Amino acid sequence: MTLHSLSYLMSDVRRFSWDLSLFMSSEFDFIKLASSHTTGSSIMPNKNNPDIVEMMRAGLSVVEGAIQQTQSLLSLPSGYQRDLQLSKEPILKGMEMTRQTFALLPGLLTAMHFNQDKMTAAITPEMMATDRALKKVLEGQSFRNAYLDSKQTVQSDMTAEQSVAERVSLGGAANLGLDVLKKRFGSLID
Repeated sequence: MTLHSLSYLMSDVRRFSWDLSLFMSSEFDFIKLASSHTTGSSIMPNKNNPDIVEMMRAGLSVVEGAIQQTQSLLSLPSGYQRDLQLSKEPILKGMEMTRQTFALLPGLLTAMHFNQDKMTAAITPEMMATDRALKKVLEGQSFRNAYLDSKQTVQSDMTAEQSVAERVSLGGAANLGLDVLKKRFGSLID
């Protein structure tokens, strides 16, 4: 049960790491890491590798391996079986991998530098189609018609900044609700 819970946490880390790896690539160039979080390439002098990101991405496989190892031990008859002592190693290994991975996360987040110009330039009008449809619905149009109209219209009368600013529902881009989470976590510590 513990390892399964850890695998959910590590799945989020893997997804974040994959996204980070992708958006750091030269094709996107949205994010750069400080040199404290990269290492030089063994053959390409001009390249800095995001080794920490890649190791964090791989951490889930260690936890999943520990789950598999533990599950294969559990195919036993009921009662105490000495075989179960072999479950300690994978459980501890999965817990340690998760602990080490999460210990890297705060430093990684502070080492990230965003290329806002490139990110803004990548936002194209068709990305605002949902915003256009929802705006038309608020103006009284049926969603079906608003959807079809927005599907046909490539131009947008909304900027990326306006789109983000209008996402004010709790958890949306303009209202992450971090203050709510801080308050909840604070009450758990007290």
